[in-house]
Amino acid sequence: MTPAQAAWLRALRNLGRFEEFDLQLAGMFARQDPQLPESAMWVIACLSQQIQRGAVCLTLAGLAAETPPAVNPSVPWPANAADWVTLLRRVPAVGVPGQIRPLVLDGSSGRFYSYRHWDLEQRLARELRQRAGWAPVAEARVVRRALNALFPADEPAASLQGLAAALAASGRITVLTGGPGTGKTTTLARMLAVLLHARPASRVALVAPTGKAAARMEEALGGALARLPAQWRVTVPAQATTLHRLLGLRPGAAHLPRFHPAHPLPVDILALDEASMVDLALMTRLVEALPDTARLILLGDPDQLASVEAGAVLGDLCESPLGFSPMQARRLVELTGWSMSPAAARDDHPLRDHRVHLTHNHRFGDSPGLARLAAAVNGGDAAAVHCLLTGEGEPEVSGSAEPGLMMEQVLAGYAPYLDALTAGTAAAEVLGRFEQFRVLCAHRAGPFGVDGLNARIEAALRRRGYLLGEGLWTAGRPVLVTRNDPGARLANGDVGLILPDRSGRLQAVFRRSDGSVHAISPARLGAWETAFAMTVHKTQGSEFDTVLLVLPSEDSPLLTRNLLYTGVTRARRRLRVVGPVEIWESALARRQQRASGLGDALRRPQAIGDRGDSHCG
Repeated sequence: MTPAQAAWLRALRNLGRFEEFDLQLAGMFARQDPQLPESAMWVIACLSQQIQRGAVCLTLAGLAAETPPAVNPSVPWPANAADWVTLLRRVPAVGVPGQIRPLVLDGSSGRFYSYRHWDLEQRLARELRQRAGWAPVAEARVVRRALNALFPADEPAASLQGLAAALAASGRITVLTGGPGTGKTTTLARMLAVLLHARPASRVALVAPTGKAAARMEEALGGALARLPAQWRVTVPAQATTLHRLLGLRPGAAHLPRFHPAHPLPVDILALDEASMVDLALMTRLVEALPDTARLILLGDPDQLASVEAGAVLGDLCESPLGFSPMQARRLVELTGWSMSPAAARDDHPLRDHRVHLTHNHRFGDSPGLARLAAAVNGGDAAAVHCLLTGEGEPEVSGSAEPGLMMEQVLAGYAPYLDALTAGTAAAEVLGRFEQFRVLCAHRAGPFGVDGLNARIEAALRRRGYLLGEGLWTAGRPVLVTRNDPGARLANGDVGLILPDRSGRLQAVFRRSDGSVHAISPARLGAWETAFAMTVHKTQGSEFDTVLLVLPSEDSPLLTRNLLYTGVTRARRRLRVVGPVEIWESALARRQQRASGLGDALRRPQAIGDRGDSHCG
């Protein structure tokens, strides 16, 4: 590294904008290339920062819109996106799509990638394009008979749900989206009934990103299958599993998963719930591990928070307008006998013919205020949100509680499980009461973040005499597992309680998806944290009767419309909010956006095999 590069790196560190990892990465490229311009070091650090924030790439148009850093005015600085392309094309470590270099510049789209993320994006696009297309599971008369029996015309929601089942019966990929309570799991049960009656020997896998989401999927799908007419009931796996467990992935392991393109999964139908939580790398591993003939069903809500790691795959798959191409509409009419019209808008997104969005909400029937609030948040309607949070006409929604009164609400929410614990109630009942209420936060740090609130809640409970004893292992402490632990039969996201057994010995107790209790010694817990309060991100895939949503007193880039929508929709019956209404207004104007080229890669097959500089023009 030259003295000028080292001085530039020190200046960037003093800016306080970047994490140390971002700067170390820029420094690594500088050590390998003494000719690397300071501005190129800046863009490499920016790319690293964006990936850590969940983006797949860096858009050069966005970079050009930024004000140059006030570090060294003598450093030449590109004036626009085209100048950034010209600069980066001169860097030896930067290749064009199709070249194996550490960094990839797609000059035609103005996107800058790490090779890893460019490669993942192209591989996923290739797999999804190959899976798109017409592939009927059986003759039209067989499919039509099942559809007419399972989706009667007199049911209000049957048309869209039946359309989703028709897609699953006619293609190898189906994307079924909708908000909480719109009937995605009910539709999945009927989709499986159609497919399994057409091909009874089909092997089915039920999958979710986390153990908690898998348990909810298993429970909800079991209930939906039981409600099917007797002659249409089908048998599916007794247990849903996590993606990591399905693929045979171990956290931090460098080896291949058990299942991969050369050793595909032994499945014919795979249904993935909570698909919005799945990042680019994991989704790519999944689709590559599927047999070519398998049918993939993705379920989720693209308006919720995206995955923790890089990518917003479900959102990218749903970026095209709803509606079918003329050819797909004709085929579906022939298959189903139902009338439908093609979409007015034209779009060459290959998955537009494989997507249905459910809109009829069944869950909030007894809580119309929650339904209205969720819709207002998702639509960015600040005036409606303000009215719902501050008005008195919606008893299941209340907002802007004073922080000083917050702890009383917390204690009231957790009192049922703590009283049951004090009374010596069975562990299953104590767990059930605990799962009725949860405190959710936007942040980890700060006085209104998870870390600070957990400490304050614990101190308040000790003062009330609910938590006794010293140290970590105190009866009543909720614990959140933060890493998969197959040996202990625990998954990342599992939440349990420290409870005494009949002899008074403390155990960590978790509820299984079948309702039974799984208890282990607290000493066997690996990575965990206290869970009186949890981040909204950590509760994706979970629901609670009552939610207390705690927002900070000051605005933050982390506060987005997607985060608020996800937090609101964790509540089944009641929502209580702590935080100024003004925070909601600014957050509603801020959507979670992650730079990605997946939509273009799906539309543009030639991007995978392109060679040469012509692609960077």
